[in-house]
Amino acid sequence: MREEAQAELKKYQKLSREAADQAEQITANAMAAADKIRQDAEKAAAASIQRKEDQAAAKIKAMEAEIVAELRHRAAELATAAAGELIKEKLDQKAAVSLVQSDIEKLKKLG
Repeated sequence: MREEAQAELKKYQKLSREAADQAEQITANAMAAADKIRQDAEKAAAASIQRKEDQAAAKIKAMEAEIVAELRHRAAELATAAAGELIKEKLDQKAAVSLVQSDIEKLKKLG
């Protein structure tokens, strides 16, 4: 009976060691899986942040180009209006006729 008890004890101790080894292996596997998930999540987050930064930079660049184009358009309108006003103020009938005649003479020489 004592031998049987010793055998059972050894069997139990062996099973206990095997269970502990399995538990350690499961824990190690879970830690490795968690680390991999964390690394993948960090990479995905970094890629998402980079995409958003790139999109924001592209929007800013497009808005800057739009603003520059609008400013150029408005500057051209103002310059045209100012030139028109200046011509109205400074060009009398006699000067206008003289300018037209001069241009006609230039065109005759070209043709």
